[in-house]
Amino acid sequence: MLFRSVYGLLALLKGPVVAAFNRDGDALLQRIAEEGLLLYFLALPFAGWNIVLSGCFAAAERTIPAQVLSLLRGLVVIVPAAFLMAALWGMEGAWLSFPVTEALVFAVGLVLARSRPDL
Repeated sequence: MLFRSVYGLLALLKGPVVAAFNRDGDALLQRIAEEGLLLYFLALPFAGWNIVLSGCFAAAERTIPAQVLSLLRGLVVIVPAAFLMAALWGMEGAWLSFPVTEALVFAVGLVLARSRPDL
């Protein structure tokens, strides 16, 4: 519910949010960022859960799964996803590489969590 509310607010205010970071008022940058903003922030629920899962693994002294999630998110999945998706779908693919990465890593995190239910 909170995500939908914040995401809806972001959708309504995307122009002013992007303009706050577009100090030169570049119209092309404004358009690209407004389109990408909503795609990029689809990742937030997955990213949040990935951080929580990684923290839970670390707290439970399951350092390997914690490290696996961190490496998948920060390098192993995101880099190829960015190149592949940008090559296939251009700018939209580049923006979507972050949500796709976080969703894939979340799936891996759930498998790792279910492999040992003592988490």
